[in-house]
Amino acid sequence: MTQFWPSLKSSGRSTMTESFKFWRHQWNKHGTCARNASHHSEYSMQDYFQITIELYRQFPIDRMLRSSGIVPSNDKAYDRTQFDKALQSNKFQANIFQLKCSIKDGPIGILSEIQVCLDRQLNPINCKYLFELEQESTETTDNIGCGNRIVLLEY
Repeated sequence: MTQFWPSLKSSGRSTMTESFKFWRHQWNKHGTCARNASHHSEYSMQDYFQITIELYRQFPIDRMLRSSGIVPSNDKAYDRTQFDKALQSNKFQANIFQLKCSIKDGPIGILSEIQVCLDRQLNPINCKYLFELEQESTETTDNIGCGNRIVLLEY
């Protein structure tokens, strides 16, 4: 799990205690919801993380970014369009990915996550359509909080 889903707290250095807290949070927030959506009471925490790692391999975001020249850097910002181009491939459309930034300083956002929008059968879906389904959501699909320039911090 530390290889595929590290916790990036504590100045980028992950301890096992922080990782377990992070994974527990992910299970409590997303895994239990996925269990309810699957209608399988036997859906376990192990199932959730195993499926998540399979999805990580199916959508190799870090490799897609790297092959487009987007690498972690504490002092370089990339145009949002560079991310869109990097996330598009013969296999994927950029609209299945949702960028989220945690901090915005003017036109520059600090990338905190890239979400892959999936339907209940875990097939890619246009993020705009997904957010329209969640009528209670006030978020839009315009790369939440990122601005026109994005920094992918080193960890």
